[in-house]
Amino acid sequence: MDGSTDSGNIDDELFLAVFCDVDGMDERVHTRMKFLAVERPNDATASGLFQCLQCCLHKIGVKAIDAEECKRLVGIGTDGTNTNIASAGLKGLVESQVPWVFWMWCLAHRVELAIKDALKSTTFDLIDEMLLRMYYIYEKSPKKCRELENIITDLKEFMKFDDAGIPPVRASGTQWVTHKLSAMKRIISKFGAYTSHLVALSEDSSTKAADHAKLKGYLKKWLMLNIFWAVPSL
Repeated sequence: MDGSTDSGNIDDELFLAVFCDVDGMDERVHTRMKFLAVERPNDATASGLFQCLQCCLHKIGVKAIDAEECKRLVGIGTDGTNTNIASAGLKGLVESQVPWVFWMWCLAHRVELAIKDALKSTTFDLIDEMLLRMYYIYEKSPKKCRELENIITDLKEFMKFDDAGIPPVRASGTQWVTHKLSAMKRIISKFGAYTSHLVALSEDSSTKAADHAKLKGYLKKWLMLNIFWAVPSL
């Protein structure tokens, strides 16, 4: 099971099942994967997730989470948040009823955390900081977004961009690697447009003096070529 958010930024829980199919055409036991349900928790607490799990199991004929009804349940996989894996979290609630269940910390989440740890105290720290600052420049400024769009529109007459978006992408979120790659792809695709706009903003007389200095320092860092020598091919 894993959490996700819909277009309205509302949390949902998604359930997949991996099971052994003994009713195949041959004598072999086949491993299958099946999508079970999407459930919306009343809240993001352990009890809310436990209720979602119960609703999901009800849909496939399992009436309760207990030793009798869940005797074929081997394991559950989730991410590593305390709500899921703490003794007072979802894991603790399930194990109190089904003590033999094997709890797995999702491999995909663990790989992302391992990559994040491996990149600490490297050049990527500077890249990450620059991506975040670039995002915040445009996040709450429709005026800057319009100016950037005008620059990109002019450049499209003689340039082709690999990425169709315009404003920078937020480089943080639960899917750490995916967010970083998306943000870097957008920046690299439109690097000339972004730096041209930073030059214009740093020379704009309507910009505060303190912001002038920040933007010039920010632009200088972006123009340091060694920042992008560390970025792998996208």
